Amino acid sequence: METGCTGTVHWRNLTTGAAGDAEVRASNSPQSPPPVAVATGSGVLVATITLGIPYSTTFWPGMGMWTVP
Repeated sequence: METGCTGTVHWRNLTTGAAGDAEVRASNSPQSPPPVAVATGSGVLVATITLGIPYSTTFWPGMGMWTVP
């Protein structure tokens, strides 16, 4: 991500039904908070990323599924 770019990761655990969002910022951004761990729980997960303003673009992963132990 470029400096000043923000985004949101939208995730869902298909095994448990849990879902959530996590804001991310470019690591080279002066406003970057430290990385945050998200408690997704064990199971099969899927995710999409929405970039913040001014981009307002959604990236749909081609193979966006993985298993969390």
